[in-house]
This record gives sequence, structure tokens and C-alpha cells, in this order.
Amino acid sequence: MLTAVQLQVFNYARGQHNVVQVAKPDCTFANATQVAGLTDTPFNLTLKHPGTFYYACSVSGHCDAGMLLTVHVSDAVLEAATQPPPPPAGSGVQIKQPSTAGQSRCAPPVLVLGTNDTFQVSCLSPGVPLSPGQVANRYYTLANPYPSKIVAIVQEKSQIVDGTGRAVPLSEAYAHHFFGNARFVVAEGAELRGTEVKQPLPQPYFQLVNGTFFNDPANRRMNIHLINTLGVGPADIAKCIECWCDTIAAFQQKYHGGSVCCSAHDCPTPRAKEPPTVYYLQYNVSYRDPKQIPDLIQASPVLLDVANGSIEYDVFEEGPGSVDTKTLTAPFDQHCPQVFPFGLLRCTGHQHIGGICMEIVDTEAGHVICTSCSVYGNSTSADTPGQEKGYLVEMTDDTLVPPYPLKPGQNVTIVSKYNADKNHFGVMALWILTVTNWDPTCPGGAPATNTLAGSLDVYTTFAGPAGGAVPNATTY
Repeated sequence: MLTAVQLQVFNYARGQHNVVQVAKPDCTFANATQVAGLTDTPFNLTLKHPGTFYYACSVSGHCDAGMLLTVHVSDAVLEAATQPPPPPAGSGVQIKQPSTAGQSRCAPPVLVLGTNDTFQVSCLSPGVPLSPGQVANRYYTLANPYPSKIVAIVQEKSQIVDGTGRAVPLSEAYAHHFFGNARFVVAEGAELRGTEVKQPLPQPYFQLVNGTFFNDPANRRMNIHLINTLGVGPADIAKCIECWCDTIAAFQQKYHGGSVCCSAHDCPTPRAKEPPTVYYLQYNVSYRDPKQIPDLIQASPVLLDVANGSIEYDVFEEGPGSVDTKTLTAPFDQHCPQVFPFGLLRCTGHQHIGGICMEIVDTEAGHVICTSCSVYGNSTSADTPGQEKGYLVEMTDDTLVPPYPLKPGQNVTIVSKYNADKNHFGVMALWILTVTNWDPTCPGGAPATNTLAGSLDVYTTFAGPAGGAVPNATTY
């Protein structure tokens, strides 16, 4: 039995293993939290909370081969145990401990001017303190912006701010990705500031959310991956924000960049010893009483991944003007099988720098259903929030009225195109989709299990029964 504030040391072969915290003592990596990457060995983890914790290596096959650890921590004085050490000095140190910058919080609901039933709530995540060159990639518990009843979402907006409320440019705090429930934050990465200008769904379509579901803090976890790039030179920016792996990891694991490899080696900066700036994910939601919406049609979020659950993949240099095209053909509803026809209402993609466009193709008919393209900042400076030169700042939407009809089990081909005039490692190509006549209880049977070995099952958390979804037959 370990005592609280016990130091747990993970010492493993560099480039061959990592350490993730899992929810239970098995090799299921859904909602796992990475605590040490392929190059972070040896890694010291300070355990400051009583309880039982489980750690594993998520490299394919390693957990099943026995790389799974159970750690028991005894009760201790929590007031002392929950105070983490100050952020470590030095360039590119990944923050592993809970933030000292306060809990997530929401302001009281405010009635939207000109309405009698629409309320807006503005919230901040826990603070993320980062000095130049530092990386934060962990799960945070967000405050619940919703009342304890079923409401209809009107709009979701989000951005990164500092303690003064200043909108922070991507050239300072790069938003690598956000993974969590779509009913909190609708963007998945750097394009989140584009949500400020996104239009609500066309009437009478609304997403419904059961606010009672989010009374449980476990259902409000959000993976926030931020990188402070202040002072990082132009030659190092790409490997910093794409989290390039070292040569050993790239050779042995065929994994050249991405979240697992974010480490001290990627973001060298002469400003590393500056005091940290505390950053926050600001997320605003507005909602209505569904009983006040005549002829309401429920819409639901669905996530698709061109990498088939691996989330990240590599784009290799092919020469000037070349384009890398990655595709995946599968049933649209493979992760939540349906029994009745449904419709595709809105398509929004998520790509990283280098992304060009994404498409969804009706495989049988052969035509493009919808497209979402990357928008890059058009200012003369990389420091203009929302228009950072050279940064991906928004993804376009396609809204289909009437919704495009799809049948249960119908194949679609999802397409992602990246500029391949140079390497882009650890990129993503995710679809954040809105569908109608969708049953979140997945009545068509067990979800498909044909995702790649070792991949992350983010689908259910994002959009399925565990996501606070409201069944279509619900009376509200």
C-alpha cells in the first residue's frame, strides 16, 4: 500500500513504451489519459489522491502482454495532498499534475436579449499554467452549464483566453486538440475560434441535452492539449505543434508524430524560464426550453474518423504541389447501428495545419454529399487572434436542407486531403456531424468492433448513449 504523495517511477525503454492511466484494470483505452510518452522515460508520477489507479502501456499488444499496473494510495490529509508543485522550469516540460489555477466555473444563466426562453451561460475550464515551451495534455473536469432538465441547444462557442479574458492567438498557445462531449465544446482543435461565427442549426432542428446527466463530474471530462510556443523559432514550430517523435520511436513504432510524442525535445525556446501564463478554455452555450419550440425535430452529433479510430496519422512529403488523400469506406452508423432511415444535416471537419478539404461521398451513388475545408488566417501577423497568419483558424460547414437521406448500414466514403509538399506528422481528419432521426440508444445491435488495434474508442463518449443524449421517444 502506497501512502499519499508517494512518488511512482516509470522507467522503460525509450521509444518503445508509454504510460496511460485507464479507468479499470483491463486493456480498454477509451477515455484513457496519457501521463508519459514514448520519450519521457524515466517518468516520476506524484500520487496525491487516495484511491486505486490503473496504468498501462497503450502501444499495440503491450498491455495484453502484461504491461498493466494497479496502484493503491492510502488516505491522507487531502488539503496538503492536493497542492501540486510549481510548474517545472525548462523548455517543453509536459504538465502532468492538476492545475493550481482554480476549478472550472460557470456564470449564472443570462436571458438572451429579445427572447423570453433562451438563456446563455459562459464558462471557463480549470486554468492551464504554461511557460514558453511547455505542453499540457490531460483531462480536465468542466463545470456543468446546463440546468437539471432536458434543454434544446441553440449555439455553442469556444476559444482560448488568459486570466484577463484576452483572446489568445494560436502563435502563443496552440490548441492541438480537445476531446470530450460535443454538447460542451463543438470544435476539436485550432478551429474552435471559428465557432464564434458559426450559425445555429436551421429551424426547427435542435440538439437536445439532458442536463441531469452532467451532474456527474465523470461525464464532464475534457482532454485539453495546449502548447505554449512563445519564443520557439520558425525552424522548430512544425515539430513543436505536430509533436514529432524522436528517431527511435519513429523507426520502432512507425509513429512519426502526434500526442504520444509531445515532450521536452520539441519546443526549444530562450524564454523557457519565464513565469507561466494561465490559459483557459472559455466555452459558452445557449439553450431553450424544448416545450416552447413548435414542431421541433431533434438533431444528434456523430463523430467519424478517417483513420478508423487511430485519430492521428502521418502525411509524408511527396514533392511541390502534391496532395495526400486518405479515405475510409464504412457504414455511416457502424458505431451506433440504426434500424430506421436517418438524415445528414450538417458536416464540419477537423484538420491540422496542411489540411485542404474533407468530403463525405455516397459510396454507392458516387457523388459528394458534403464538404468541409480548412480556412487559414489572412492577417499579416501570426499574433492576430482569429486570423493568425499561417495557422488553420476555421473549418467550413455544409448544411443540407432537407437532410441527406441515409439508410441503416449504408456505406459512405470519408476523404481527407492534405498538402504533401512537406511532412505533416500526427495530423487528424475527424468529422463532427449533425444527423436527424437518429436513435442514440443504437437499436441496431452492438457497435462495430473493426477499428484498428490499440485505437481510442471516442465515439460513444462523443455522441452515443453515454454522451447525455436524449432518446427520440423522450417526453420533455
